[in-house]
Amino acid sequence: MKKKHLFIVFVFSFCQVFAQNRNEYIIPFKYKTQAVRTLYANLKIIYIDQTVDYSFFRGIPLDIPTFKIYSVTIDKFSNDLFYFYVGLDKSKGLKYLIVDSNINLDFSDDSLYQFSLDGYLIKPYTEEQYALCPEIQIDYKDAEQNEFLIDLAFNPFYADKNKNDYPSEDDYLLDFGVFTNSYLQGTFNLDKHNIVINEHKLGNMASLLPQEQLNEKSLFRLFIQNDTIFPKDFCIGDTTSVANRKIYLKGFKGNKLFLQDLGEFPDSSRVGFYLPDLYSTCLSNSTTIHLNDLMKDKFVFIDFWGSWCAPC
Repeated sequence: MKKKHLFIVFVFSFCQVFAQNRNEYIIPFKYKTQAVRTLYANLKIIYIDQTVDYSFFRGIPLDIPTFKIYSVTIDKFSNDLFYFYVGLDKSKGLKYLIVDSNINLDFSDDSLYQFSLDGYLIKPYTEEQYALCPEIQIDYKDAEQNEFLIDLAFNPFYADKNKNDYPSEDDYLLDFGVFTNSYLQGTFNLDKHNIVINEHKLGNMASLLPQEQLNEKSLFRLFIQNDTIFPKDFCIGDTTSVANRKIYLKGFKGNKLFLQDLGEFPDSSRVGFYLPDLYSTCLSNSTTIHLNDLMKDKFVFIDFWGSWCAPC
């Protein structure tokens, strides 16, 4: 009886290991650069400030009537900066930008970018606008004189306030945005779907200095390529759903992510699926409202917004 009992336990354990290995995925991640604000990469704006003393700079174009020079913080933990020249000639309908990419305080040895002010007529946060955003590299040396390139992109038509909130129209037109332009990405196949995973780090303003591997601050966005559902951020230990499967983020080693498929899990957020139990808090009296009760035999419009979102 003991031998038979041990044999049964052995077979059961073997089946568990086999099933676990069959449902696990090891995803290698690679360094990627892509156009600013690509839909599923959490690329972040970098802090920009206006400098006032122009005497430090050489190569400032003398034939452009209006300009400003901005400092951009390379690393929030240091005082290292690089600089943007932004010029404006409204009579020609043109805006100019130069980035001091080699950080030598001289704009004459850098590329001058020219943009039509008609670009402001293009709807913001669209692929049409992003197509006008140049990608750049900054040649940077750290405190130990280690040299490397930083991948960035800038948007000449970005503004962080409404036009009327600027002191003048010139101030509005001279504004711009600089964004991180790099991230880690892994891909794998799940039920005949190509799943893409983009990674970024928790809490950093901009992951600029040498590209970090996956670590305890890593956040992941899993999505089907060309999907219309915007993915949320998940960390190691979380469970999410993608391609109607429940996926557990087990861990990482180096730049490899370990996932486990926990089985079928229909996504009720999609058209044609049953509505999940939705509830919210009433703003006037803080009571809980079950939206499903309001939807019986009715059409219900739900408007999602955030208190931090100016356009909302």
